[in-house]
Amino acid sequence: MAAAGGNADRGTLKLPSSPFPTRTEYLVAELRCAALRARLKLADIEAVGLALKRGLIEPEQALELLCDCDCLQFVQPTEPEL
Repeated sequence: MAAAGGNADRGTLKLPSSPFPTRTEYLVAELRCAALRARLKLADIEAVGLALKRGLIEPEQALELLCDCDCLQFVQPTEPEL
């Protein structure tokens, strides 16, 4: 008996052939985790920037906070042009 909409396989659970993920599935999961870690770093950087802009912290404190959350590597100061 076909399910409503004509798709007889709809709603059936497909079990993986192996309990271990394929390399592709594993990489996709790792990329998902990396994206979440990047979003967390972005939130940290934005919070430090906002606190600095609002005068809640001094520039030295901002650098320390960025170092604490391992985000200092994304700040690349350049020499001022004379």
